[in-house]
Amino acid sequence: MASNPEFRRVVNYTDLEALLECPLCLDRFDQPRLIPCGHTYCTKCLNELCAGSDTVICPQCRQQHDVPVTGVTLFPRNLSYQQLLDIRTEQLVSTRQCQVCNKKHAFSDCLHCHKAVCLDCKQLHREELATLTDVLLDDLAKSSDLCKDALNMEVTTFLMHCDTIKKQISTYAKESIDLVKQQEKQLKNDLNQMIAQQLDASKKVLTQFEKNKEEIDHFVRSSKQKIEKNGPILDEKYIEIQNIATKHLTTLQNVVTGLKNKRKDISFTPTRCRPDHLGDLNLITPTFSSDQYVSLPTTIDDNTNRQQLLPPSGVRQVGQWGNGPLEFWCPSGLAITRNNEHLIVVDSWNHRLQIRIVSLR
Repeated sequence: MASNPEFRRVVNYTDLEALLECPLCLDRFDQPRLIPCGHTYCTKCLNELCAGSDTVICPQCRQQHDVPVTGVTLFPRNLSYQQLLDIRTEQLVSTRQCQVCNKKHAFSDCLHCHKAVCLDCKQLHREELATLTDVLLDDLAKSSDLCKDALNMEVTTFLMHCDTIKKQISTYAKESIDLVKQQEKQLKNDLNQMIAQQLDASKKVLTQFEKNKEEIDHFVRSSKQKIEKNGPILDEKYIEIQNIATKHLTTLQNVVTGLKNKRKDISFTPTRCRPDHLGDLNLITPTFSSDQYVSLPTTIDDNTNRQQLLPPSGVRQVGQWGNGPLEFWCPSGLAITRNNEHLIVVDSWNHRLQIRIVSLR
């Protein structure tokens, strides 16, 4: 068939060239060898593919084959490919004229201009194609550098913008902190003024108390001296001393009560989410809990047949300081009725008993 002129006229030399290229190095076969799966590679390519291994995996079908002990040279030569490689190119030239020079027979179709060309024109086309490819590669390299510069510029611009945002945050934070510190300073100044006002009122009460205390101390000393003389003292004198002592107790009670009534607590109400206004200071009346009691368990003393208080399991209070109902000046005694329903409190300075109905069961 190779000597048939009709065959030479219909041969596609581009396909023939592709058939004679090694799939690994993409060049013409050099000592082609056939591996068991039926694919062919250059001897040099097979050596590189094995790389000292005792097995080889076909890159095309992925089958694995054992490599002979002495190397890939024991794989059989592909004689068909070798025969095609040994045929002189001129013997396969078609009868077509070169479409570039119109002087020689065409050797193959140029992949660049898609014309049938002779070997000389093909070589010229290859050189031209190499020049164009080289220019394209240079443009690609320059474009790659320009792209890198553009990317770096984008990153730099972004980081500069981020730095600007950081400075804005720092400036705003500093201004907010300064404003909060100013508010803090103003609030503390206002608080000190309010404290000073409250202390002035308390000092006036304390000054008056010192005068009353001197009078009371003098009365107590003189009264005790009269009693300690063991001389005859009329009942009326005792009653007089008691009445004066009661008045002094009332005076002391009124001093403390007056101070408690005049004294004001200071409250601070913060304002949320407003750095320009932290909050407000206000004077408020102190609150006291009332109507609470101590739950006291009781037991019976068999010897005296009396109820005695046991230590309470929880601590609460009954009443508050004062001289009104459920208010005590100086509670000095506590008793619980046998049925655990009444709590009796002795208030010495108020000279009275108060009974509180409670449930201690």
